[in-house]
Amino acid sequence: MEIPVVDFNVYELGKTNVSDDRLEKLSDEIRKAFSEVGFVYLKNTGIHQDEVEKVMGVSKKFFCLPENMKKPFSRGNLSCDVNHGWVSLEKESLNPRRPGDLKEAFNTTSLRTDIVNIYFFSSISFFPSPSFLVFHMECVIK
Repeated sequence: MEIPVVDFNVYELGKTNVSDDRLEKLSDEIRKAFSEVGFVYLKNTGIHQDEVEKVMGVSKKFFCLPENMKKPFSRGNLSCDVNHGWVSLEKESLNPRRPGDLKEAFNTTSLRTDIVNIYFFSSISFFPSPSFLVFHMECVIK
């Protein structure tokens, strides 16, 4: 099995007036890759390496927190989006005939402002640093 490659240059996303047809084709290609293979390599996205490193740093800080600090962010805690949030060890299983996977995850299914407000303003005490909160807010505002 090969990991599909989606090249964003093909869809001319850097141009100001990208057609709805091109965007629909791009979303279909990404959806197909995730639903049929589960992974996709995104090429020429325009996302700079420093942004990738910031996101990886935030992720590392979050996943290094003790479980009791991550628990308020658990998937299923939001009635408006039950798949959004942190998933603890052994809660998911890619193979239903085997025990739960030895991994954690954070499903980001939406960057809606109501979800951001719930997580980031009512739970400020759970953040490892003020920059953690600021970075997430910058991502949402972009």
